[in-house]
Amino acid sequence: MKYYESISNEYGWMAENPKKAEAIKNAAVAGIVRVLSDSNNRAVTIETEKEIFLQSYDTLILVKDKATGEVKKLWNGYSKTTLKHINTFLGANLNKKQWEAL
Repeated sequence: MKYYESISNEYGWMAENPKKAEAIKNAAVAGIVRVLSDSNNRAVTIETEKEIFLQSYDTLILVKDKATGEVKKLWNGYSKTTLKHINTFLGANLNKKQWEAL
């Protein structure tokens, strides 16, 4: 929870470009960082006690509540590569329109 609060306080809920180094540094204290498979080291998941964040390149994309499975968007943008990371993370096959509606 401390990591999530640090994201909210430092970058704001819908931050567009949180710094990757800061996110990883914070996560090392409060969570587990893993490179997302098939991302060429461009996306990581950051796991805390209650949540899992997806970060693609330097941007936090979404957060998934581990208890409820609820997903919240942290980024409103779109790119083909990031959508690929989102689909891998969620085990889904969203298209651009579905992502924008989420």
